[in-house]
Amino acid sequence: MSAAATPDPLERWIKALRELITPGLYGAHLENSPLLDHPAVLARAGAGAPATARVRALIGVLEDAVENGLRFDDRTVARILLGFGEWSGRQVIDRHRAAAKCRDPHWSWENHYRKEPLKRDLRKIALALARSVPEQPAEPAPPAAAAVADAAPAAGAAAVAEAAALSGRLVRDLGRRRTAYPLDMSLHQLRTAGLLIGTRVVRYHERGRGGQELTLEPVLRGLREGRSALLLGEPGGGKSVALYDLVQQSLEAGLLPFPARARDRADLLGDPAWPGLKDLPGAVLFLDGLDEAAADGRDLADDLTAMLQSRPALVTSRLREYEHTLSPLLADPGFDEVYVVQPWRLDVDFTAFLGRLYGTRLLDDPKRLYAMVSERRDLCGLVERPLYARMLTFIGEQGAQDVDDRVTLYGEYLSKLARVAESSAGESAGEARALEIWQAAAWAAHSSGAMAGDTVILSDLIGALPADLGPQRVRRALDLILNVRTVRNREVGEFLHYSFFEHLVAAHVCDALLTRPDAESMHELFRRDLTREIRHHLVALLRSTPPPGLRERLAEAYRAARSRGTAPEVLAICNLLVYLLSRTVPHSEAVLRDMLARESDPFLSAALLWALCHQGARGIDRRFLGRLEEEPDFRALCRGYVLYYYGDIDRDEGPPYLDDPPYRPCTNTLRTIVNVFERSRSAQTISPLRLAIDLYTFLDVLLVRNPAVPEEGLERLEKFHGALQGEQIDATLWARLTEMMEMLRSR
Repeated sequence: MSAAATPDPLERWIKALRELITPGLYGAHLENSPLLDHPAVLARAGAGAPATARVRALIGVLEDAVENGLRFDDRTVARILLGFGEWSGRQVIDRHRAAAKCRDPHWSWENHYRKEPLKRDLRKIALALARSVPEQPAEPAPPAAAAVADAAPAAGAAAVAEAAALSGRLVRDLGRRRTAYPLDMSLHQLRTAGLLIGTRVVRYHERGRGGQELTLEPVLRGLREGRSALLLGEPGGGKSVALYDLVQQSLEAGLLPFPARARDRADLLGDPAWPGLKDLPGAVLFLDGLDEAAADGRDLADDLTAMLQSRPALVTSRLREYEHTLSPLLADPGFDEVYVVQPWRLDVDFTAFLGRLYGTRLLDDPKRLYAMVSERRDLCGLVERPLYARMLTFIGEQGAQDVDDRVTLYGEYLSKLARVAESSAGESAGEARALEIWQAAAWAAHSSGAMAGDTVILSDLIGALPADLGPQRVRRALDLILNVRTVRNREVGEFLHYSFFEHLVAAHVCDALLTRPDAESMHELFRRDLTREIRHHLVALLRSTPPPGLRERLAEAYRAARSRGTAPEVLAICNLLVYLLSRTVPHSEAVLRDMLARESDPFLSAALLWALCHQGARGIDRRFLGRLEEEPDFRALCRGYVLYYYGDIDRDEGPPYLDDPPYRPCTNTLRTIVNVFERSRSAQTISPLRLAIDLYTFLDVLLVRNPAVPEEGLERLEKFHGALQGEQIDATLWARLTEMMEMLRSR
C-alpha cells in the first residue's frame, strides 16, 4: 500500500470535531459523538462510565486540550471554532468569519478557510487531544510524588504510589470546578491563564485592628512546617480559589496535597490510602467548606479532630457560620493559625482582574466597566467580593446599570447566563426556559431536603423536573449552572456557588407567592423552613417589584394556612408569612394588628408581636412586655425561639420551641447575639422597639441560666442598652431592661 493510501489515524476525530463547529461544544448533542470513545475521554471518565459521564469528561478533555495543549493563534482559533470563552453563544456565522480573519485578515470562510486551512486547525486540536491521553492506565502522580517517594522507605513504595494516585485524582477534581466568570473555564484553566488574583489575608485576632495584611506565603510555610490553619471568609470572598492556589503552591513546594469538600470527607476517610497518610512525608490535607457540613454536628467535630491529628491541614469556612455555629461545636479542633480573607480593592484587585481578562482577549474594553463601577458606591461595595466582581464583569456595563444590590446582581447575572444558554443551544425562546429549568432544579433539590452546597444525584434531579422541559435542553442548561462529576459511576452535581441555589429557590418562592397564594401552595412552599440567606433573597425580590395586592395575598395565605390548625408545619408556615408581611410590605401595621386580635395561639401571637415591634407600631412594646411579665410559659416560648434561631435548639423540636428547665446550654446564642446587637446599633432600618424586646429576651435567657458573661460582652451589652435610652420605647419596658442589666452586673 502506498504512503498516500495510508489512512490518517486522526481522521475519525477530525471529522467528529468538525461536527461540533455549527452548534458549538456546549450546544452540541454529544451523546452520540464518536469523541466519547476517544482514549483521553475514556481515561478521564473511568472504565465502564455511562455515556452521560463521558459527555462531561469530553467537555473537560476538550477544554484542557485547547487551553493547555495549544498556543497563541492556534488556541484562539480553536476557541472560536468550538465556541469557548467569549465565543460561547455567538452565532455560527460570526464564528466562521472570525476564524477565517484570525488566520488572514483578507480571508473569508467560504472562499479561503473552510477546506484545507480548517482541516489543519482541526488536526491541531486532534493532536492536542492525542497528547492529553495518559501514557499508562494508572492515574499520573502529581509533581510532588517523586519527592515524597524519595523520602519514603522502600517497603512503603506501594503505599506511596497509591497515595500519590489518590492525591492526583483529588487535585484534578478540585481543578475542574468552575466559578462565576469566565464560566467555561475551570479553576485549573483560570490559574494557567493567569486569571486568578492573589489572595490577601489577615490574622483573625488582628482583623479590624490595623492588622498586617499577608499573602498566602506564611500559610504555606506553616503547612510545610506541620502547622494547621483555618481560613475564614465571607460568601463569595475567594476561599475556594485561595485553597486551590495553595494546593498548587504545595505541589510546587514538594508536598503531596489531598483536597476534599468537608461534606465529602467520608470518601477520603474511607479510601484505602487514608490509613497510610499519617506516616507519609509531605502529605497535607485541604478541607473546603467546613460550614457546608455543619449539620453533621458531632460527627464533623470528631472527624475534623482526627484529621488534624493525622496531618497538617488547611480548612476553609464562611466566617459567620464558623463563629455562630461551628466554633462552639468544635471547641479546640487543633488549628495553629486562623486567617481571614481580605476583600478585593477596587483600584488594585478589580483593576488587575479586568486587565488580565483584557490581556487574554476575554474583555473588550475594561476602562468602561471600571469607570462605571468606580462612580457608584453600591457597585464599589459589590466588587469587594471576587464572586460579585466576576458576576459584574460577565453582565458588563449595560447589565450593571440595573444593579443596585446583590439580589439584583444575581437576577441580571442569571438572566444573561440564561440568554447565553438558549443562544448556544440554538433556541429562540429567549431566557425563560433556562431560568425555568434552574429554578425548578433548585426547588426540587430544596424540596428533597438539600441545603445550599449539598451534592445531588443528577439523575434524581432531572427526574424531578417537569417532563415537558425536554431531557437534552435540561442537561445543557444544568451543565452551565452545576459542577458535575462522577462518583462511583453516578453523576452528581452541586451549584457553581451555593448562593446561586439560594437565589433560585427564593425566585421560585417569589413567583409562586405572586401567582398561587392558596393554602395548598403555601403548604408546599413553606413546609420546609427557608434558611436565613434564602429569606434575605426573597425579601429583596419582593421589595424590588412589589406586586399590587401583596399585603392582601400574604394575609389571605396566612388565614388559609391557619385554618389547618396548629400542627408544627402550620405554625412554621404562618410564622414565615408573618415575617414576609412585616418586612416586604410597607404600612402593614393594620393588617398585622387585625391578625393579632384574631390569634389565639401563643407562638403565632409572639410572631405577630415581634413583627409589629419590627414595624415600630406605637404601644406594641408595652403590650408585648405585659405578656412576657405575666405569663411564664410565654416567656419560655420566646426564649426558646431565640435559642432555635441561633442554633441552640434543633429545628425539628418545633415549632413551638420552649426553653424549660433543665435549661440547655446557650453557647451559640451567647456567642452570636452580642455581635448582632453591636451591628444593630448602626442599623437605621431596625425599630428601637424590636431591639428593646430582643434585648429583654436575651437578658432573660442569661438570667434563668446565670452563665459567665465575658467582661467584654457585658460592656457591649451595656453600650447597646445605653444607646436605646431616649428612643420611643415604653417607659415601663425601659425600667425593666435597666433592672435586668443591674441583675446581670451583680452576678
